[in-house]
Amino acid sequence: MGQEQHDQLTYRLEEQMRVILRTLRRELNQLFEGTATRSEFFILRSLSENGPQRPTLLAEQFELATSQVTALTDKLYKTGFVTRTRSTEDRRSIVLALTDEGEAAFRNLEVVRRKYLQERFGTLSEEELNVMIHVFDKILATMDEEVVSSN
Repeated sequence: MGQEQHDQLTYRLEEQMRVILRTLRRELNQLFEGTATRSEFFILRSLSENGPQRPTLLAEQFELATSQVTALTDKLYKTGFVTRTRSTEDRRSIVLALTDEGEAAFRNLEVVRRKYLQERFGTLSEEELNVMIHVFDKILATMDEEVVSSN
């Protein structure tokens, strides 16, 4: 395969990945509408799986600015899905935790998300899924190497 053909295939792959990600984001946000956005869902999931956390830890986890996490959690706080309390170790820090209502909302959204992903990826065989995961792992490994080498 020549460089020009490789470039065309790479461009096509990038375009398909962009469309797939945009579609997944849009459709999940539509399915979650009225409860939480896709980004808010991931914060709920992290709090459910990892327990109470400081906004700075969530920001690191999702590669966001702390101000973005604060904006995302403002709605979750107003809807009663999370609580904000002062840290016992550092009174300047806030700790976010799920309420029972937030845990229930997360569980319901997780069911919706799981069903959606099964519909979207249900036509793929286990072998096809494994091949795709392997390919994405390979791509991510080169990205990780670039991050490490640029620091």
